[in-house]
Amino acid sequence: MEPQKRFDRVIELARLLCAENNMLRFVILGTGPLREQLQEQIDAANLKEYVHLGKFVRDFAHIAGDADLFLMTSDNEGSPNALMEAMAAGVCCLSTSVGSVPQLFGAEFQENTFKAESLEDAAAKILNFTKDGEARKRIGQEMKERVLGQFSFEKSMRDYENLLAQLCLGR
Repeated sequence: MEPQKRFDRVIELARLLCAENNMLRFVILGTGPLREQLQEQIDAANLKEYVHLGKFVRDFAHIAGDADLFLMTSDNEGSPNALMEAMAAGVCCLSTSVGSVPQLFGAEFQENTFKAESLEDAAAKILNFTKDGEARKRIGQEMKERVLGQFSFEKSMRDYENLLAQLCLGR
């Protein structure tokens, strides 16, 4: 739970959303220096029933598919592994538009990004997905197809093999 991950935004989103939909639950997984501060934020906002701080999960890909929606609120990222694992599990994802997220989402999922300073936009998108489970499932499946088709280990290896073949033929 590092500062750049901005889990405080998840808690703020829970505060905004749970007043409208008290069936929502948020789970934040991990360890780190902000855990106690985040718990205090949860307690101060009376969100203990809605926001749970879980432990670090070594094999997130194994449980990612249990989520209805994956939310990444980071200020910066390189190549966000947890986001890719959630996509590969067929989970509909929302994220700040940072790092390689625009490339991961491609043009077809840019609507699933939000500006970090616009939590109201993110809240509206979350509410829409809670109301339209079919769209959420469809988008999750499409995200899975995208990430497995474009960013899988196998695809990367094929791309490297093709590049090496081109370099060798060019000599």
